[in-house]
Amino acid sequence: MPVKLFTDFKHDDVHFHPPSFNAKGQKNVDMSYDPTSVSYQHKISIQLAKDSKPIFSKYRLSEPRDGEDGKRRNWELKLEDPELLKVLKDFDEYILEHAVKNSRTLFKKDLNRDQVEARYKEIVKPPKEGDDCPYMIVKVSCPPSDNPTPIKIIQEEESKLVLKDGTIDDLTRDAEVVPIVRTSGLWFMSDSFGVSFSAYKLIVKPKPQMTFKDHFILENDYAEETEDKNELSNNENANEPVELMEDSVDD
Repeated sequence: MPVKLFTDFKHDDVHFHPPSFNAKGQKNVDMSYDPTSVSYQHKISIQLAKDSKPIFSKYRLSEPRDGEDGKRRNWELKLEDPELLKVLKDFDEYILEHAVKNSRTLFKKDLNRDQVEARYKEIVKPPKEGDDCPYMIVKVSCPPSDNPTPIKIIQEEESKLVLKDGTIDDLTRDAEVVPIVRTSGLWFMSDSFGVSFSAYKLIVKPKPQMTFKDHFILENDYAEETEDKNELSNNENANEPVELMEDSVDD
């Protein structure tokens, strides 16, 4: 499965395959770079940012609802780069055009553009109230999953940037992110459809945690003997909105 940088991704290279049904009876439409194959090497995999210009997370990783195991959780990423925003919006439009043209096959009836658009869960989400930045949702595979998303964090050691193993605890608000995402295709529910992106691999630079003294306006320089990072992290997140997992069926 070759990875394409978002600047090299061309939506018209993507082929839609005939509808199929998974083991749960849910309809899917596979997408791949090969018109005759949906094998792993032809799956869609995109790096959404250059390491010299990472994108930023909107909130920390979402929390699972009561009764859910939390194996797949949402992470909202800001879409501030105009070039990336255009690539994803063009992909949204490409999917919509296909759905309108093939509405009888996909929905078992002829639907016009407005009717299809009303069902479509777009990749590019509009800004939330009080915000001015669109965003996208990336699905992160988390413990206790057998295959959690590999995460590396950026740390500076002796003036060198080093990649070290990270965890989902590093998926903080305002983190700098270089994500590789992938998708198998379109998911369908009774009254909606869309495409979900799963985090294949993540390079992350978490937002630095505030120390105790960072909360004060101080004139003197103080050394701190101890620091309860867990307590500080919890305090920082106390007033942060909790983002729950979106109700969607995907690959």
